[in-house]
Amino acid sequence: MISFNPSVKLILSDVDETIADVYTDAESEMIERLEDILKENRHLFLISGGGLESILNRVALKIAPQLRHLILIGHCSGAEVWGFTKEGDLRDRPFYSIYEDKFTDKQKSLFRKLTEQVITEFKLETFPTMPVSEFIKITKKDPSSIMYVDRGPQITLELVNSYNMKAADGTFTDLRVALAHRFDQLFKENDLPIESSLGGVFALDLKIKGVSKITAIRYILDNDMAIHGYDLALNKGKESKEIEIWGDKFSTISGSDRYMCLAMPKNVRAIDFRQEPLEELPQGYNIVIWDGEKRLQQGCLEYLNSYFNNHGSRS
Repeated sequence: MISFNPSVKLILSDVDETIADVYTDAESEMIERLEDILKENRHLFLISGGGLESILNRVALKIAPQLRHLILIGHCSGAEVWGFTKEGDLRDRPFYSIYEDKFTDKQKSLFRKLTEQVITEFKLETFPTMPVSEFIKITKKDPSSIMYVDRGPQITLELVNSYNMKAADGTFTDLRVALAHRFDQLFKENDLPIESSLGGVFALDLKIKGVSKITAIRYILDNDMAIHGYDLALNKGKESKEIEIWGDKFSTISGSDRYMCLAMPKNVRAIDFRQEPLEELPQGYNIVIWDGEKRLQQGCLEYLNSYFNNHGSRS
């Protein structure tokens, strides 16, 4: 199997289906392994299309308080980056917030108004977020039923029942495509700097235009104020052997994890825990498909166990 890199000091990682299942808490064994990583004075930068509260409750706050200061969180596709104090408390304010700095109250209100307009036009019924299996059971696979979450800088629609619908002619359609077209039309007409983006397997993210995981990574590695106190001995990210990327959607067709690669030197290793077609991966980057028995968050755990079960934590 792919060997763990003992030289790594900074891990850039997606959250959903890499660290934990969608809208599900990370398994206790995964938390233990992440703590083992941090005990060796490595840093973990969680970068996700998910919201801050979700990442905190499902992953970060489950980690021992004395280790949390080694964690950074870039949520809502890089709209904000947060960190922790030495005591393990969330800092009073993010390192930066494009949403709060750039958006007026009027724009924030219009964002919600236009989103509700499209939901009404498409006759969708919204539900709060929950584990996928529970949602399918509750909605009985009704394609008009979606999960809806307002994360502040980003609104996400989860189209679990309608991202792969079979038409009468036997072809498959993705309702997200039609929704994205309508959203982008309204955002443009109203001069609102929001854009739609396919996320994960069945998500449609309505996010700040131009913001991506690149935004969060470059800010942290290029801004001395941001990394002060985090002791990142990385020469601002130029030492490629000291950095590793974990994700599950690097596809140039619908993946967002590739942006973590685009923000780094091309020889930084990225591990893809999904069995994606090689032809869909961005060319010229050091992306390897995990070759263990398991995939997604279970594959990531398998990768960590392959190291720590043999070496143990060196704290």
